This record gives sequence, C-alpha cells and structure tokens, in this order.
Amino acid sequence: MRSNVISRFCVFLYLIYSFSGGLADGACTFPGDILGSWVRGSDNKTLTFSSSSVSGLNITFSAVHMDTFNCVASTGTKYVIRYSFNQNAIDQYAFLCFDLQKKSDNVYFLHILTVISNQEILDQRQTEPYSIESVCNKATDEVAHTTLVKSGATNIAILCPSLLFGSYNYTVDSTLCPGDSRLDVCIDRKSIIVNYTMCSEIVGYSAMGEMDCIGHVVKGNTTYLSVYIRDTTATYRTTCFAIEKMDNQIFMTSRQVDCVVNQSPTSISAPGRSFKMIPIVTCPFTDESQVVVIVAVVVSLLIVAAVIGALLVYFLVLKKRKPKTAPVAASPSSPTNKPVSPGDVETTNAVTETTPSPAAATNGHVMPLKDENTLL
Repeated sequence: MRSNVISRFCVFLYLIYSFSGGLADGACTFPGDILGSWVRGSDNKTLTFSSSSVSGLNITFSAVHMDTFNCVASTGTKYVIRYSFNQNAIDQYAFLCFDLQKKSDNVYFLHILTVISNQEILDQRQTEPYSIESVCNKATDEVAHTTLVKSGATNIAILCPSLLFGSYNYTVDSTLCPGDSRLDVCIDRKSIIVNYTMCSEIVGYSAMGEMDCIGHVVKGNTTYLSVYIRDTTATYRTTCFAIEKMDNQIFMTSRQVDCVVNQSPTSISAPGRSFKMIPIVTCPFTDESQVVVIVAVVVSLLIVAAVIGALLVYFLVLKKRKPKTAPVAASPSSPTNKPVSPGDVETTNAVTETTPSPAAATNGHVMPLKDENTLL
C-alpha cells in the first residue's frame, strides 16, 4: 500500500529539467489557517506547512528523495510547489499543483491538479518559463481529493449530509446482515454509529463502528462523504462513502481512504463494500442551510431582546432619578372660587402676622439683632 501511495504522487509529479525554471521561490504564501502540521488521509503521513513551503511529501523519484517543496505561484486556492535539485550537473525542478478547499478549521480537502504521462516526465524545457496554467493542467474535480486533518485536533466532526439523518436497518453486499441491524446518524447528526452486536459486519473499515463526518461534496445525484475513523489503531483513518437516495432507501458504497471520480453508490469492487439502508426513523433538519438560517434568526432575536431590555432599564432608571415637582400654592380664593366684589368682605381662617417696628418692640429703644440660634 505504501508503494502505491508513493507511486500515486509520482504519477502526479510534474518533473521538468530547466535552467531558468520561470517560477521564483517565495512568490506565494499559504493561508494562515493551514500553517502547522496536518495528517494526510491517504497514508497517515504528516505534512507541515510554513508560510511559503510544505514538508513531509516524502517522494522518491529517479533516485532523488524530495521532501520540502517551496510555494512558487498561486491563484485563488490553487498553489504550485517546486522542488529544486541538481542531478548529472544539471539544475532540475519538480513541480506539483494542488487546490486547497477548507471544510472546517480542522479539515482541508487537497486536490491534485497536475496530470502527466511518462513522456512528459522526461520532457526537457530548458528555456521556456512554466506558468501556473502549464502545471495546473487539470480542472478541479471536487470528488477526487485526499483529506488533511489538523494534527492533535479532537473536535473535527461537522454535520453529516442531510440525506443521512436517520436510523437504519441495512444489508451489506446484498446478502449480509439480512435480519436486524442498526446504523444511526441521529445521535448528534455529526457521526455515524454502527451497532455491531446486531450485525458484526464491518462498516466503513471502523472496528469500533464510530466515524465522524468531516466533509462532503455533491456531484449530480451522488453525495461523496469523507469520514474520520475514531479507531486509534486503524491503519488508515479516513473512508469515503458514495451515497444516493432512491425512493425511500439509501444506497451507499465505501472505499478506504479517498474518494475517486465515478465511485458508484450502488456497486463497488473489493475491498469496497456496498450497503442498502431502509430508514426506521428520520431526524431531519431539512438541510444544513436551514440550520444556518435558524441560528441567524435566533441570534437576531436575542440581539433585539437585549436592545429592548437595555432601553427599558434606561427609561426606568431615568424615571426614578427625575426630581419631583413642588406642589403649586393654593390661591387665596373662596372655596367656590367665586370672584369677590368690591363691596364684599372676604373672610379667611388665615392668621395675619404683623411685624412690629423695632421702636415699638423696645419702647423706643433700639435692640441689637441676635442670631436666631441664640434666642431663648
């Protein structure tokens, strides 16, 4: 298997003999959130990204071991990497193009976009500069990818595709598990859990029967789902399921490691396995986009409620602090507020206080004024 993995990368390696190269080292940088170490699903090797290089590819070609490649060009999510070496007194360069698709903070899908033939491997182009288009000569097909899982990440599960939301009876390879069986995607809608006590046939190459959904793509009527196997002893930690819903049944095939173009959801050659699943119960969200809408609506309502609450508190505090208005003194009028004519005498219960003159109060002698606090 290891030799097959190496040969796969060699097939995708664009080896060019050149004196000029045409693409300068350090001409591009990788996105900041991919910097660090990632486990490649195809062979469990660790790739380490710096801002302008990637190491851990471990490709041996024409007796040359190639490990660290420099990023030399990019456009959008496409990146061209190059390994420089000297062989037979000739400067040589090996180019590879890939596309990086982010599925979550902890998962990327890597698509190889360099297609070559044996003749082109030995093609010598000593004077022609090599553009991104000449190296990235394959259109991106989202189905054909390998997974990159962030090293040490523990929470990598994302929502499984909505057509799987349910609990199922299933058969394996048409005849196995003919009685009761159970495959569940309702527990948290992010994982596939298989009950091996009901049927011991292995699903998805997981001895534990526990797999986390880490990303999927849809092409035509087929959904291609990549899952991460929780078994720490598994040789390969990723599995690809090709899935299609027909009437009220789910048809699915499993392939170890990576998804491939034209993987059928109804049949597959060994060691792949096929499954026919009949729902016992469904637990739909409808689809992932509605989950996002629901979350957005809930957040908006919470924000509106918080604003209204803040305004209510503000006005209540303002009202509490507002000074009270002093009562207006009653006008000296009759109880009936009837106007008094010049000939009438107005009678009130008020006592009129007359302040005596200083001379009268002292029999003609003026007394010095005292502070009111000293009066007895």
